[in-house]
Amino acid sequence: MPKKALGKGLEALLPKGNQKEAQALIEIPLDHIDTNPHQPRKDFSAEQLEELAASISDSGVLQPIIVQQQDQRYIIVIGERRVRASRLAGKTTIPAIVKKYSPKNFLRLALIENIQREDLNPIEQAFAFKAYMEQFKVTQEELAAQLNKDRSVIANTVRLLNLPPVVQDQLRLGAISAGHARNLLSLKEPAEQIMLSERIMKESWSVRETEQFFKKARRKRAKKAPSKIKRGDPHLNAVREQMIRYLGTKVTVVPNNRGGQIIINYFDEQDFNRLVDLILK
Repeated sequence: MPKKALGKGLEALLPKGNQKEAQALIEIPLDHIDTNPHQPRKDFSAEQLEELAASISDSGVLQPIIVQQQDQRYIIVIGERRVRASRLAGKTTIPAIVKKYSPKNFLRLALIENIQREDLNPIEQAFAFKAYMEQFKVTQEELAAQLNKDRSVIANTVRLLNLPPVVQDQLRLGAISAGHARNLLSLKEPAEQIMLSERIMKESWSVRETEQFFKKARRKRAKKAPSKIKRGDPHLNAVREQMIRYLGTKVTVVPNNRGGQIIINYFDEQDFNRLVDLILK
């Protein structure tokens, strides 16, 4: 079955057609080549592209790209980095193998080619996992089996997409690691996740230091939690959300018959001082 081929590498997904045709190389003009719309990889290291471009300038493209023809143009199936680097090197053509895939195999190959790369950043990998599962209707368990990975690896990676976009960008750029990000997922409020990620970067926390911070915070919160706002009071909920966004921490509003309490959480002395400055400003 096609699904089992994923663990065998890309060659297992290629059609078993005419071998002469499969090995036939042609030079394709670079300005006739389009990127793959299903390519989950969005970030390409400028430094690595420069290095590859220098290599291509000296020795040419050593491994042809694989493309599929569409009308008078070609879509990249495998080899977008080589195309980008060749353009950077000033080349006008690139060696390529032209293949024809069904729409399903075309998407499958494009996704799995990226999933199997070791240099994808965690967000790119999360998007690739999610796209593959949605397109081919497989579960996390099935995808894990096909990739010879633990299901927890798939689950923890896809969960990173629940982080706010600004934190995803920090993870994509390498400002924080996947280990940092998984700790941030234990916070329910996006404002808290953003605030903590900025603190992680500012204070250069290791993943271990981040874990210790959260353990300490959980111990402090283990005390009896105050009652929550009634769901039927949209005004109080809206005000609470505004306060959370402004203060960047958890805020609890506890109304009673005549008044109530506003409870503002802080993590440590430094966070307390930050909140005091915000409130007194």
